[in-house]
Amino acid sequence: MAKAFSDERKASVLAAIAQGMSVHAASREFAVSRAAIMRWREASGLGTHQVAPQKREEIGELVTDLLRAILITVRIQAEAYRDTAWLKKYSPSDAGVNTGILSDKAIRILEALECPAEKRPDTETDAS
Repeated sequence: MAKAFSDERKASVLAAIAQGMSVHAASREFAVSRAAIMRWREASGLGTHQVAPQKREEIGELVTDLLRAILITVRIQAEAYRDTAWLKKYSPSDAGVNTGILSDKAIRILEALECPAEKRPDTETDAS
């Protein structure tokens, strides 16, 4: 049975693909099978062909919305962590992992948006 992934995760993967990351690199980066990424890529209209301007704009809006939601959530978490009484209810590792994952994903999205594929050190050619 195929593993279900959130729309946010799919959007993150597709954003990286749209910015030039290879399927192989995206598979490693997001811990998603190459087959799943290729299905998502084809279903989204990205395929291996040039992305239509309207589709690129739609994906860009999704990525912007996702990034905004992540950054707002991290800000709210940071504010909550200032309340030491509240924070003591949770293990440090739970709090750190929760914020760390979201922060890392936001940074990865920003890197993908800022750095062209040719200059990205982890970009590999993918024949799939």
